[in-house]
Formats: sequence, C-alpha cells, structure tokens
Amino acid sequence: MLKRVVLAAMAVAVLNCGYAAERKPVMRVAVISDTHVKEKAQSAFLVGEAYKLFRALNVDVVINCGDIGDHYNEKAYKHYRNAVKAAYGEQKLPVEFFAYANHDLLRRKHKESQDKIFADVRKHLNIFHAPESITKLNGYNFVTVRQSIGEKQFEQMIAQAVKDTPDKPVFLIDHIPAHSTVWDSDTWGSAWRRKVLEKYPQVVQFSGHIHGTLANELNIWQGKFTAVNAGGLAYWHAVLMGNIVATRYSDMALVMDVYKDKLVMRRYFTKTKTEYQKDSPWVVKLPYKPENAVYSPEKRNAESSAPEFAKDSKVTVSVEADGVVVKFPRAQHKDGVFYYKQELFRKENGKWVRFARRDIMGDFDLNPRPAVVESFINIGYFDAGKEYKVAVTPVHAFGKAGKAIEGTFAVKDVNIGSTVVFESRNPMKDCPFLWGLAGNKAVGKDKNGYYDFKGQGRVVFPDEIWKGPTYTQFRITVEMHAKQGRNRWTLTMRNIKPTSNGNNRFYTEPGDNGVQRYVFDMYKSHPSYKYCLLIREGSPGKVRFDYIKIERLKEPFRRGKTRQ
Repeated sequence: MLKRVVLAAMAVAVLNCGYAAERKPVMRVAVISDTHVKEKAQSAFLVGEAYKLFRALNVDVVINCGDIGDHYNEKAYKHYRNAVKAAYGEQKLPVEFFAYANHDLLRRKHKESQDKIFADVRKHLNIFHAPESITKLNGYNFVTVRQSIGEKQFEQMIAQAVKDTPDKPVFLIDHIPAHSTVWDSDTWGSAWRRKVLEKYPQVVQFSGHIHGTLANELNIWQGKFTAVNAGGLAYWHAVLMGNIVATRYSDMALVMDVYKDKLVMRRYFTKTKTEYQKDSPWVVKLPYKPENAVYSPEKRNAESSAPEFAKDSKVTVSVEADGVVVKFPRAQHKDGVFYYKQELFRKENGKWVRFARRDIMGDFDLNPRPAVVESFINIGYFDAGKEYKVAVTPVHAFGKAGKAIEGTFAVKDVNIGSTVVFESRNPMKDCPFLWGLAGNKAVGKDKNGYYDFKGQGRVVFPDEIWKGPTYTQFRITVEMHAKQGRNRWTLTMRNIKPTSNGNNRFYTEPGDNGVQRYVFDMYKSHPSYKYCLLIREGSPGKVRFDYIKIERLKEPFRRGKTRQ
C-alpha cells in the first residue's frame, strides 16, 4: 500500500514539471542506454530507479540503446529483469526495445556466433523482438538494429520503415551514433551510418556508446536528420585534451512525448525523479525539415555566449612535492562551464613557450556548482629551476571561450625518489614504432623524419624495464610533435596478451601544437605484464617522438579525482 502511495506522489510531482500543461500525447517513450549491469544485484540499482520513474510517468515504451550488461553474464540480465519487476510489481510493463551491443558479447564473442549469444540475451531478458526488427506502435515505426549490422541491411530497414510511414518520424534504436553528430561522435561514431541517414530526414536516431550525459546540450543534433544520444545510466566520461578521461556518476533518462506535430523530450534524474531544465525541453517540430533545424551546431553556436570569470579573478598556484595545485574561482554562465582549457607555458630566453595542455572538467552538470575549481598537475611536467605560467580559459558547450586568467610560479625541485628504468633522447632510433597490436611491420617515415600514421601503432620498449610484482608503479613521460587532423589520438600503456591497459585513456590535442609533453602514471596489474605505448583512434597524421622516460616509482602516486 505504501509503495502505491509513493508512486502516486511521484506521478503528481513529475506532472508538475510541465506535463500538466500539455495535451495528451500519442504515446510516451523513455530512452536509456549503457546500463552495464554487472554480477552483483546492486549494479542494477539505477535500472530500477529509472523504471520507477517510467511507471510514475505512465510510459508506454522503454528503449535501451545497448550495452545492457557490462559483459555477457546471465546474472547481470537476471538482475536487470528483477529490478524492472520490483519497480512495476504486478502492473503491466511498457513495450521494451533493446539494441544488442558489443558489451553483451564480451566473454563469449571469440568462441560463439553473435546470433547464438544474442539469442541467450534475448531469452534472459524476455525480449520480444529480434536483433534486427521493425515494429509499428500506434502508427509509428521503431527500427531496432544491432551494433554490428551491415550497411546494406541497415539502409534496407530504414528505407522500408520510411516508405511504410512517410508522413511520420521513424525512431531508430541503435548503439553507435552517426559520425560527427552528437557529442564525441567524431571519435566514436559511424561514418556510413551518417551517410545513410542523411537520405532520410524523418529518422530520429537514438544511440548510446559514448557514455555522455543528458545534461550535455550536445547530445541532441540536427542536420539532414535528428540524432539524440541517451548518455549512460551508470557513469559518463568527459573528453579532456592533454589529460586522462574524467568520469562522473550518471543517472539520467530521456522521456519523449510523441505528438502529431512535435516531439517533446525531457531529461530526468532517475534517483530524485526531478527534471533537468524543465523550462527548456528539447522540442522537434514535425514534419522535420532540415532547413528549420533548431539544434544544428551552427545555429546553437551563433546563439550562444561565452562563460566569463568575474572581474579580478585570479589563479593561485602552489608547488608540492609531487605536483602543482592550481585553484581559481569558477567562471559564470547560466549553463555552467563545459570545460576549462588549461595551458602550461615555460619561460625560454625571456619568452613564454607553450608545452602542454591539461583541460579540466567543467561544472555544467553539477548542482550546486563549486565556488572554487582545483586541478593537480603531475610534477613530471616540470623541470627544476624554471619559471612557468598556467593559463585557464572557460569554454561553453558550443565552443565559445571566455577570457583567460593566468598564474605564474617557479619549480625548484622535481626529485621524487624514483628510479629511471628507461630514457631516450632519440626514441625514433631507440624505440621501434610498429603497426597494430601484433607483428613487426614498422611505421614508415616521411622525408622530414615524421612517422606517417593512421589507425593504431605501438612504441616498443625493452622487456626488462617492466620487472616487478603486481602494483609496481611507473611514470611515463613522452615529448612528441603530432600533426593531427580534427580528431584526437589516445595514448595508452598496453600489455598486448592478454589485453590490459596500464593507465586510463589519455587524449592528445588535435592539430599542430609543436612539441608537447604528456605525463601519466600507471601500475602493473600482473607480474608478467610488459607494456608498449599504444597510439590509437583519431585522424590520420604525422608524429615524431623527441623524448621518452620511464621511471619506477617508490611511493604510490595520488589517485584522487584530480591526481593524475
């Protein structure tokens, strides 16, 4: 009885968020993604919270855009279904759609076919549709595809659904976003998906995969069609140039009302059942015409303003034994700050020379927003006896930057008591740079001595430098000159077999920024592991390695949120 009263109260609360003023929609559709349920029941907690919200809102359809489980695991799918059952009790469930994605194959994909594995996923979750399906509900077509669908079948299904309902939107349930549409799809999106979808303006593509957040305004995009990314119902990753990926908790879900003349998309926090920016839901007018796109990047950028620091704001810098702590007051903007561009300069012959970039995560998704922002920069970025400057620039989601503030400091000592196990001032000669993850095919050089690079390559080091037990800790310093396209590269210390990364993803800065220094710490996760420096993803380009040093650390490095 108490549970019914609570759910009824929740329903009243969410109705007061803006639904009450709307006429009744044709149907209400909820969208989540990347639930990554694991072996323990607690990992399905947010799934349960999301479905409680959906029950309170009388949702007709629930879409999960894939990576349902963290890896294929029968317990994970059981926990997912138990969480749903606990949320709905004896009440009839909404229609559920699931996109089948790569994480639902892991642990089994090298041994069995996708069809066999997905058949088991379908059985465990009691999914009514096949991995590829077209389902009509209330006159609207829902197209569901697996992550690895081929281009030909993908287009055939889209064309069929559009032909069947030419005067209505077609809802595509996918895991991979179309390339260069929603946030971070330049790296994680599919180029051929975009090529196909640009032929069909009726399509609204719902995707996941990127692990973003629905608080990010870049998660809706309009061009020749409409794309929406559902983020992730577990955690989300911030892309920070010159820095490791930063991770924050995420519990958001999208709820879309379908009307004959528009789609109204609202964003909710599933734990509190409160709406994010309730006065400005995403609204797509129907029928959709690309020339009237409200959420085109160009239109939104033109209409946006830059965040700015308050007058007299200052950067304060304190030098500690293992690094530099940077503090400054947060910049002001009604949408918050998307990220802070943090650049490092050293004084050489009386001039400031930029040698590194270490972006900091913004506060746009936080409530309340902190009054002071703090970052930590590894001492490995600095040389003893030199003067330095740090410049911090606030940046809006649509790319507009405010005015920078600066702070200067000097570093007297960089001795952390480490042991240098490898050092080369001529890595182009001393360290082979090989294609891919296997084989001995060297990456070729151009006439100026730069590697011509695209795809995936590895810098190889002597095996003996990695001696040590599990949790032996290392610091890697790399100075390199990259000439990249618009998409970043990822630097990862990788043990090849079995696949194991020593550090979190570390992103380089696109373009040509001269010689840049990258410093990151890692530890061994098995006594026998030997690591290479793997460069992957991003645009084709050229790279030259000028200096590489690997140190074995005596003291544990800091692993807090900003300590890397």
